[in-house]
Amino acid sequence: MDSSKKIPQEIIGEIINHLSIDIEMLKSCATASRPLYPASRQHIFSTIHLYNVSKVQSLHQLLEFSPEISSLVHTLYVLPFRTESLLSTVLPKLSKLQHLSIGPKGFGTSWRSIPAAAKNALEELIKSPTLCTLELKVIFQLPISVFSLANRVKTLNIYLVVLAISDMGYPDPDGTNNIELLAESIKFIDFVRGKLGLPRHAMPSLLHVRRQSSTKSSPHTEDRCLGGRFD
Repeated sequence: MDSSKKIPQEIIGEIINHLSIDIEMLKSCATASRPLYPASRQHIFSTIHLYNVSKVQSLHQLLEFSPEISSLVHTLYVLPFRTESLLSTVLPKLSKLQHLSIGPKGFGTSWRSIPAAAKNALEELIKSPTLCTLELKVIFQLPISVFSLANRVKTLNIYLVVLAISDMGYPDPDGTNNIELLAESIKFIDFVRGKLGLPRHAMPSLLHVRRQSSTKSSPHTEDRCLGGRFD
């Protein structure tokens, strides 16, 4: 093609940006024209959903064939599986991740039920210096130490997360028998702020902190249900 008739790359970029929510159209653009391929591929792989084992396997195969794609993945929605999978192999490859969402689409999952290798891989992603946003959704028995790993994120979204504080040996910020008071206590906000390494002016908006019914009589077995948003 005559160079004078080529479409400027800036215009190509704008066209692809307008198609960014239409994955099928982006795939068509990527295969139809070589000039459209780079920008189309960047949008196609910018957001990945890993909600079943087959998707994890597909991503693993893709990264084995084209490892450079790993740097294009900026947003990841992942459901940790209770059985061993390739998740622990795939996650470490995502070195440019900016947005990580952990949690199911429907029913909740227990952090304790996730295989150790997968948990380690998730924790490494949470510590990643490139990560800006972390979402934790409908996760039970989550060690509060996970929040300490997220001290670099700018936005933390929490929805129906049950914390297992006692498992990690952390003392209660306001006494083991005063969980009802924590919802209105500045001490709890200071406690969470300290775990996240947030500055004093960072004030989380807590949706609720409530007592969970426990089958054991010991107050040290209590979990805490937390929902909120930290910016």
